[in-house]
Amino acid sequence: MKKTKILIVLCLTMLLLAGCGGAKHEPAVVIETPAPAQTQETAKPDPAPEAPAQKEEPEPEPSAEPETAFDEEKYAIALALIGETVEELYEAIGYPEYQDYGPSCLEPGAEDGQLDYTGFSVFTLVQDQVETITEVLKDGEF
Repeated sequence: MKKTKILIVLCLTMLLLAGCGGAKHEPAVVIETPAPAQTQETAKPDPAPEAPAQKEEPEPEPSAEPETAFDEEKYAIALALIGETVEELYEAIGYPEYQDYGPSCLEPGAEDGQLDYTGFSVFTLVQDQVETITEVLKDGEF
């Protein structure tokens, strides 16, 4: 019986010490230090990772139609047609690659047009169902 009492007192003492005191633990601070620089003598080359096999793709064939560069002649014709109707422009140099229309900034009730050719644009005014050329500018001038 005496052993049991001693054992109980010992367990209670341990519990009391564990709950009340003991060392406080603070979070550990980890300081990373850089690895020592490798010299050429000690450096070992990293094995190169295997590159996946690449298929050889054939070079694209040149298109049948060569890229058209800025046409100085068409530009000069368009400049000469300022003040004329757009139909005359179409007869002289053909139709544009792209065209866009919107409400006119200058004339209420009219529309402004932009006709894009390679290297230049023709600007028009559509008023009373007549489209007149007002300006011709090279790309980058506007």
